[in-house]
Amino acid sequence: MEKELIATFNKVNLLDRKIMAVLSYIRGDVTPYNKKHISNEKTKINKATSDNDMQQVYDWFSKKQAEDPMFFYKFSIDENNKVKNIFKSNGTSRRYYEEFGDCISFDTTYNTNKYSLKFAPIVRITGHGDNCLFGCAFIMDETTETFEWLFQTMLTCMGGKHPKTIITDQDLGMKAAIRNILLDTIHRNCFFHIMKKVQEKGGRIFSLERNKKLHDDLFDILRNSLTETEFEYLCKKLPQTYDVGGFRYLDDMWSNRENFVPCYFKKHFFPFINSTARSEGTNALFKLDVTPRYSIMRFMNEFQRISDTTEKNQAEQDFETRSMPWLSTAYEFERQAARLYNIKIFFKFQKELILATKYEAQELQKDKVYAVLKLEYHRQFEFRTRRYIVIVDLTQKTIDVYVANLKKMEMLTTPINSSSASAASKPKKGKVKN
Repeated sequence: MEKELIATFNKVNLLDRKIMAVLSYIRGDVTPYNKKHISNEKTKINKATSDNDMQQVYDWFSKKQAEDPMFFYKFSIDENNKVKNIFKSNGTSRRYYEEFGDCISFDTTYNTNKYSLKFAPIVRITGHGDNCLFGCAFIMDETTETFEWLFQTMLTCMGGKHPKTIITDQDLGMKAAIRNILLDTIHRNCFFHIMKKVQEKGGRIFSLERNKKLHDDLFDILRNSLTETEFEYLCKKLPQTYDVGGFRYLDDMWSNRENFVPCYFKKHFFPFINSTARSEGTNALFKLDVTPRYSIMRFMNEFQRISDTTEKNQAEQDFETRSMPWLSTAYEFERQAARLYNIKIFFKFQKELILATKYEAQELQKDKVYAVLKLEYHRQFEFRTRRYIVIVDLTQKTIDVYVANLKKMEMLTTPINSSSASAASKPKKGKVKN
């Protein structure tokens, strides 16, 4: 009976010391074994499971498909009839993909099982702004061919619907597969992975006396430039200010700028996301309870548990949205937002509304031209203070916004909302999008 209890605790990944505590409590006296005996028993159980692991996975998939007709799975096998890749998704995930599949995060940095297969979660952002899985795959390698199989299988599962956007690391095989299979998808690289690389490769450059402010300056240009023109203008000034000769990675970043710099993605849908942290956060959930020595079947059980928990959390947040949140202002549009948004998205909106109080507006030309910048106290925390020139045309119902030099009225950028105009040309009007 105790061995059966150990087997049960093993299925839910209970630690050896906790299993020992439970069994000792049940006996109520001196227990004739210790944690080493429990560990050995778990090893026997895991070995028995591993001997027919793939068959168990196949049987589990078949059972799930009988329970849920929308459950989808696919195996890829090699010439020796051995499993190379596995893909799965359930009915709930497929329905969510139809609703929230515009943007996905994809990452393959975690070996989760004893076969050293890469875990590839396909992560979405829900209407509440949370992570959730559309599906997952186990892949043998990270070649273009494997990624093409994975993305093609995902499209088959999801009825051929291409995501509008996808964010990944800089893996070249992944990049080629996205270009070949996800033809209608905008591909973006993880911003913080690239910034981590520049810190690793530029240690000597950043340590030079003249370059004390280089890292902060570079981060501000990359992260906070609002338009492509502003970004390129500031980048071209870097060599005049700092000693960056021979820093080849800066050249690589420049040539790759349209794949990761935020200002190039202003018109594309990346909700609350500019890195693969969503995927890495999903990996972290599995790392808590699944180690590389575990079988695929053990992992599938954990996957199901996490999926069920996520689904329950979504239902709880739907319920919480029924109540009216606390308002921070007397503005009617905040009250309107509280009625339209779910609770978590409203709080994001409310945060932006509160942050807007950091700014002041100066009317330069009545009802036409305004200068907007942060209040003096808040400007001291910025590396580079930006001044915004807002040109309003009430008859045409258009608004153009420019970033200008703080000390001059020199326009450094095209309109933020009208990228077709050049910096030196007469401003062109562009209607503000909702």
